Amino acid sequence: SYFPLFPWLAYPLSGVVLYQLQQKFDFRFFYLPKTKLLFGSVFLLFLAFTIKYAINVSSNLQQYYHHGLLFFIWVILFCLFYALLVHELNTHIGESIVFRYLKWLGKNVTLVYVIQWIIIGNIATEVYKTVSNPVYLAAWFLGIVFVTCVSIYLVLRLKISSLSS
Repeated sequence: SYFPLFPWLAYPLSGVVLYQLQQKFDFRFFYLPKTKLLFGSVFLLFLAFTIKYAINVSSNLQQYYHHGLLFFIWVILFCLFYALLVHELNTHIGESIVFRYLKWLGKNVTLVYVIQWIIIGNIATEVYKTVSNPVYLAAWFLGIVFVTCVSIYLVLRLKISSLSS
């Protein structure tokens, strides 16, 4: 199996544990300016010293899908820092058009996933023919994102109109 039960089940369970801890304890300490600066610095150091390791594991599919405890810890730490970074960005620029767009995508992530795979599944051969040219690859990427977003918007509009009928 590409995704063996362990360690992959541990990721959603870690999210559940973090949520439960958040409900039980006060984590406002993490949002103090000095604490944010400290965590941001630690995150940058963490990435500087470990990113090569993470890239090596991530780029070897067998090792990635069947990784051990060390990479699991790396991913959990990365996700924790990443969540704090996203929270901070959301606090400061959460109402910008880019963040509103990303929130909309996140809210509809399952639909995004299904629609973009339908699109990619039907045009993969054409995309593969042009993959050696970075300009074409960027154009395919932007085109697929655009068509996916328009499709999601239309599906959601149809869903809303059918519910109100």
